[in-house]
Amino acid sequence: MPEKERMPSPYSEGDSTDIVWHDVPRPDDLKKVLTDAIMTGTACTFAAETAVEALRRFDTIPGLCALRQGPYGVADINVLIEEILMKKGLIDPQQRWYKGRPVLYHGSTITI
Repeated sequence: MPEKERMPSPYSEGDSTDIVWHDVPRPDDLKKVLTDAIMTGTACTFAAETAVEALRRFDTIPGLCALRQGPYGVADINVLIEEILMKKGLIDPQQRWYKGRPVLYHGSTITI
């Protein structure tokens, strides 16, 4: 029986620039760690002239949460990001909807 070919791992050593390893900060340090990344990435979306341009720029900001809840989950990370944007004066804390706010579309409904 021929030897099975091993699937290449994206985590193996090599020249890949698609994956970058970062140590996970403590939950208390997340806001500080996220601030630079968020300000660098989102500043360009707020400067967009059109919604299409903002979406194109937003698409260049990497972000992925493997969890829904907890200090590393999408819900808490979104709250931290909005707190950072409010502190920097990019969004109005009194407004639910603001220029540059990402919206996830689940599907159509007749009531919308």
